[in-house]
Amino acid sequence: MRLTSEDLRDSKIFMHFRTVKRWAAAMYGLTYYEIELMMSLHSKKRFYNTGFKDSCISMTWDRKRFQRLKRDGWIDVYRHYNKSKGEKTVYKVTRKTNDMVNRICRILLGEEQIPFTKRTPYHKNESYTDKSMQTAIQKMNDDYDDEDKPVY
Repeated sequence: MRLTSEDLRDSKIFMHFRTVKRWAAAMYGLTYYEIELMMSLHSKKRFYNTGFKDSCISMTWDRKRFQRLKRDGWIDVYRHYNKSKGEKTVYKVTRKTNDMVNRICRILLGEEQIPFTKRTPYHKNESYTDKSMQTAIQKMNDDYDDEDKPVY
């Protein structure tokens, strides 16, 4: 099955992408670039260090990004460096990354809503950003709820 631009438009997958990306960045303690990077690496499954750098080429330069993502459990070693065989170290995304990316996809497709509880980073309602994100999340959840209602 091949997707067309009309299929993507009808699915509304990009309609709330910015809201979901901002929520995920705050929820998981990552930057917007790192969210997009994790989504890119999730589709690669396994990669070398050069594959990681290729995915980062359009992002702002951060020399500690790779080590920080490894340390925080977003990236893991799949196969260690083997000098005698001349094999490079191969990396993979962890279950934590898989769960995050799958949840983002479910939210974008409208299968799941962004929960709005006291654990949500924007629940504090202290700044303008918190208030605007609350409104954006509420409108997004309402938009997906309206799909289920019949049109008269």
